[in-house]
This record gives sequence, structure tokens and C-alpha cells, in this order.
Amino acid sequence: VQAIRTGTDSIRVLWKPVAMDSSVGPIKGYKIYYRPAGSTLWTIATACSSCISIDLEKLANFTTYRFQVAAFSELGDGARSPTFGVLEGI
Repeated sequence: VQAIRTGTDSIRVLWKPVAMDSSVGPIKGYKIYYRPAGSTLWTIATACSSCISIDLEKLANFTTYRFQVAAFSELGDGARSPTFGVLEGI
């Protein structure tokens, strides 16, 4: 999982697709959890099952954001990726 700043208020989060043999049922999509560092409230964006990235916009300038990504299926959410951070708007 990685993130790239794409503008003064936007970040593109990228990930590798979950291997079919490591999932419990067909993947329905991905959940991208993000929050400003220091906050405990996660915002969740969703992406399609064939997606490998998502653009998050309208983020606060000069703010470090924390991210996690998890695949989900009809049976629920998979494990979240390790948390990583990006300083936005440099």
C-alpha cells in the first residue's frame, strides 16, 4: 500500500489486489480508512473489486493523514493493512 500526493488537497492511495486464494469468498471491493493524525475518527471510502487505487480529495493542507486498506466480501471485511501516513500539501 502506498500514497502519492496528487494536488494541494488530494492523495491517491494505491494497493495490490488481494489474491483469490487468500480471500474468503469473492472480493466485493475495498475499504480505504483515513483520518488526520491525532484523530480517532476514521472516514471510509470504498472502491470497486477491480480497483487498485482511489483518489481522496478535499483533504486539509499541511496535515498528516493515516491510511489503512481492507478488502471486503459478502462475509465481511478482511484484515486492514498496516497504518501508514502521508503529509499532505507540501
